[in-house]
Amino acid sequence: MFARVCELHIKPERKAELLRMMKNDILPLFEQYNGFFDLIPLELDTHPRKFFTISLWHDEEDARTYAKESFPKIYDMLEPFLAAPITVKHGTIDESIPKNFLATVPA
Repeated sequence: MFARVCELHIKPERKAELLRMMKNDILPLFEQYNGFFDLIPLELDTHPRKFFTISLWHDEEDARTYAKESFPKIYDMLEPFLAAPITVKHGTIDESIPKNFLATVPA
């Protein structure tokens, strides 16, 4: 499994609107892609301006296809909520550790 981690520095007063847009407009864009598994929003209690999204993919190639085809559009959608540019990092999930989570992943 592969993950894309996006770090957003958001305008805190627009967080509720951002979450609505992610659920109603952005998540459906992700769901159009083969290999997409889930999108996890993560807020840090200690840093109210930092917000992370973790998109989970069955393989790296599917994530790269999404990044090439849709991420620029999504970035434009998110820009009004941002106080700084989005930082994107990639990684592979070690499937030997998260047993409960990976038990829900279809083969």
